[in-house]
Amino acid sequence: MREIGDAAYRHRQEVESGDRIIVGVNRYANDEPPVEDLMRVDEEAARQQVARLERLRRERDGGVSQAALARLADIARGADNTVPAILECVNAYCTLGEMSAVLREAFGEQEEMAAF
Repeated sequence: MREIGDAAYRHRQEVESGDRIIVGVNRYANDEPPVEDLMRVDEEAARQQVARLERLRRERDGGVSQAALARLADIARGADNTVPAILECVNAYCTLGEMSAVLREAFGEQEEMAAF
C-alpha cells in the first residue's frame, strides 16, 4: 500500500513540476471560465417532443423494430460491425434510447477511471 502512495506522490510532483505533461492540466489548459449559462428546455417543447415520440412508437411496425433491436443485440454480443444493424434500427424507427439500451446491455456502461 505504501508503494502506491509513494508512486502517486511522485506522479503528482512530476505533474506539478512540469516534468510530466498532461494536456489540459499542466499544458494547453483552457484559461476561459466554465460556461455558466446552461440551456433550459421549454416545458411545452418537451411535452411536444414526448407526444411525437409516443406517436412514433404507436405508428411504427413494432415487429420490425423489435426484430431490428434483437439483431443489434446479437451483433453487439459478437465481433461484427454494429453499424449496419444500427442503420437497420434507424430504418425501423427505433429510438436512440432503445438502441442505447441494447448497446448498454451488451457492452455495459463506461466508468470513468480514477486518477491520482
